[in-house]
Amino acid sequence: MDFEEEILLPNDYKYYHNNFDKSQFNLTLINSAIYLIKLLYLEDQEVEINPSNLRFFILQVLKRSKTSIQILQIACLYLMKLIKKRNDEKVKSLKNPKHLFLGLVILASKFNQDANYSFKTWVKILGLDSEDKNQIKLLKTLEIDLLQALEYNLYVSNATYENWCNVLLIFGYDFIKVQKILADSSKSEVVWESDSALIDSKLGKWGIFFSNLNVKNLDAVEIKFINYYLSQFNLKIFISNSFFVKRTIDDVNDADDSDLNDKVKLSCK
Repeated sequence: MDFEEEILLPNDYKYYHNNFDKSQFNLTLINSAIYLIKLLYLEDQEVEINPSNLRFFILQVLKRSKTSIQILQIACLYLMKLIKKRNDEKVKSLKNPKHLFLGLVILASKFNQDANYSFKTWVKILGLDSEDKNQIKLLKTLEIDLLQALEYNLYVSNATYENWCNVLLIFGYDFIKVQKILADSSKSEVVWESDSALIDSKLGKWGIFFSNLNVKNLDAVEIKFINYYLSQFNLKIFISNSFFVKRTIDDVNDADDSDLNDKVKLSCK
């Protein structure tokens, strides 16, 4: 009996490589969002980013809102567009990284699906008083500011989306220091780059890349993460007979669950 070949989409970790598992895929996307935000504010001395605090906020927003991988990927595309325009006054006026991420997730959700949360629900997701008119007004203003910064262009074609997802994962994987693959198994573990000077250097290079990237070209080219991934064997990817354990995105979520319930307020400061 013949079975149809499984069609994999860019929001599925299996689409990229069988040595890259779901936890690593999710964690890479989370880190990609954080690094894109850092990149946006890299030259803005008025904005101070606490990576662990921002990570916690992002994880909780995604978890509580049940945001899909696809929406996160599109929100990151909007982030990249803002990076390209980071010297514009409208973009420079966006001084709160948490507000920025939340607003882009809201916009990506509205573009990607018909049924969406109301502003009142988003306020509730944050653990705040859903009847607080000031919080609702803040989200409405944030949405308008981001729409203006993005020139009201939220459209993403299928080709742009697919190629962007591959670029995004290459970007995220660049900040992995080493990946060890267990011999005779598809299982692997990764170690993330921790040298701040090296991270800043990579961010600078990616900033130049994104600044020069013509988003329209993502409709015409074909970019595959797998090609980049295979090029990293014996450079940062190694076959190993031994295994080491690192925390995954699931571990982080489990730890967060033990310390926090959904009624706790998420600080947007």
